[in-house]
Amino acid sequence: MLAGFGKSNVTPDLGLELTGYGYYLERKALSVRDELFVRAVCIEENDVRLMLVSHDVLGINRHIVKDVVAALAPLGYGRENIIFVSVHTHTGSSLIYHEGCGEVDEDYVAGFSKKVIEACKNAIADKKRVTGMRSCAEKLLSPVAYNRTLLNGPVDDVVRGVVIERENAMPVALVSYACHGVSLGRATCISADFSSEIHKALNEKGMLSIYLNGVCGDIDPLPPKDGQTNEENLLYIANAITEAFLRNLAPCKLHVSAGRLSETLSLLPLTKEDVKKTAAHAASKYASEEEPACKVARIWEREMLEKDEIPSTEDITCGYGKIGDMGIVALPFEAFTKTGLLIREAIGSEKVMVLGCAEELLGYLPVKKDIEQEAYAALESAFLYKRVPPAPGEAERLGYAIGNLLMKS
Repeated sequence: MLAGFGKSNVTPDLGLELTGYGYYLERKALSVRDELFVRAVCIEENDVRLMLVSHDVLGINRHIVKDVVAALAPLGYGRENIIFVSVHTHTGSSLIYHEGCGEVDEDYVAGFSKKVIEACKNAIADKKRVTGMRSCAEKLLSPVAYNRTLLNGPVDDVVRGVVIERENAMPVALVSYACHGVSLGRATCISADFSSEIHKALNEKGMLSIYLNGVCGDIDPLPPKDGQTNEENLLYIANAITEAFLRNLAPCKLHVSAGRLSETLSLLPLTKEDVKKTAAHAASKYASEEEPACKVARIWEREMLEKDEIPSTEDITCGYGKIGDMGIVALPFEAFTKTGLLIREAIGSEKVMVLGCAEELLGYLPVKKDIEQEAYAALESAFLYKRVPPAPGEAERLGYAIGNLLMKS
């Protein structure tokens, strides 16, 4: 078995708009707290190959996926061998336009694929013989996040990871936890949020590292404690995750696998009249049509009505794999905690990294209860993503379905 690590710098220029935190904020990058990177880890065993790629951005687009696959296929890494995820930081630049949530800089986007390819090729060039693997699924000693959508809703407080030991080379740490990258708040600095500090801490321990964000659609960092700043809270979160990761790493057998799963997502069935009623209902919550959120709803209405046919289903694919005894599956959504819990329940193991914000980010995948209470993820988020919302119950059904497909793979 061979494993390699590579990265490339994707820090945007100062002055570009940062993404997230509300509509039409024109929140420009004024400083750099942390440089942003694409990090890639490749693992090869005989004819089996797996490439994990993590981007310090909110999410990537389908063109980047296509460009990278085309460049790496001649090197033995086809579509089924590569898992793309993003850390979902809200202090980076947009690669996909979400209505009102950060303008896309076309020059930044145009050069991004080249940077991802560079990181992946650096990983391939860095391949060294694997001498051992250690893994963990360790619970945090105290919580650092909460369920922001459902009162007393589920929170996955487990940090999962793998350390790949290599001959005459630095080991590579794969760390996964599920939480929105928003501990800095509406800052004007560039940063990958708490994951930046995790990388710094592991580097001080003599490890290269990649951060793989879990399904964080309903999970935010706990707010700072009394007298604590956002910066201090960020460091606390990073330290807690790092400490849990390092606490109880146990040796496991050398193993790697990779593949893709296919599923069909049912969407909310909408006629053109339903679209008008949905937008009017959303707009009725605001005092004026000039309110930013109301404007976003009306833009969604207009674009839906321009479609020849409003889709009722969507075919999706998910990358999956296994490293040592740690399973991996990556969902192209801001999925909720329950979906991850159902996948692990179906498999019967805590040692499964259920990752979110994979490949082209398709929007939220809210649970049925969230849809019933018409929360942000259920409806308003579909407006900014310019998509038809998932049908109620799809988050739960998809969890069971993917878990069962993984059991058969």
